[in-house]
Amino acid sequence: MPTSERPGSRARLGGVHDPDAPTAELRRLPELTLAVPVLASRRRRAPGPRRRLQTWWLAVALGGLVLGVGGWRALSGPDEQPGAWGGHENGRIPAAELCPLAGAGSHRLRCDAAAAYAKMAVAYKARFRTRLCITDSYRPYDAQVAAHRDKPALAAEPGTSNHGWALAVDLCGGANNFGTPQHKWLKANATTFGWRQPAWAAKNGGRPEPWHWEFGIL
Repeated sequence: MPTSERPGSRARLGGVHDPDAPTAELRRLPELTLAVPVLASRRRRAPGPRRRLQTWWLAVALGGLVLGVGGWRALSGPDEQPGAWGGHENGRIPAAELCPLAGAGSHRLRCDAAAAYAKMAVAYKARFRTRLCITDSYRPYDAQVAAHRDKPALAAEPGTSNHGWALAVDLCGGANNFGTPQHKWLKANATTFGWRQPAWAAKNGGRPEPWHWEFGIL
């Protein structure tokens, strides 16, 4: 054997496994570490609390916008203002589209409001043995102008009165004062028939009017 080649030297050639190498020499071979490239997959981070809150508020805002616009158009029709109906202007509703109030002279309301008023009047009469007293109902535009001129502190601006939509009445005969049996009965029972006293007309409201009642939610 040449002196330049020692026993077991073949086992260490470049750290390659030589099947003829002695076992003891193989044990001293350096361990080979294979560098296997691993492609790190980008994990999608879950949205944080702030991001989730922003998304929730955006969904609520969009939902409210859709429902608001849809509800407005469903109730009032296209290109109409809230409270409007039938494509008419406030105070300019044709008489043919209004219904008279039985036993109330020339007073008129929108027909569903008139029917509800009639039922309330029957219940009122059964309780007090007298008819439900009324002083005002549908108010044409000209009448609104006159009322605002004569009673500027009480009458609404012409063209804005709920009387102009034929959905409001002014009552009398005890119902025109807070705290009377008649007014207390209305407060307790009017909503059963679809009538209510708006907050501004209540005793502690911005412009108290115990006699003023409105049909539905305008």
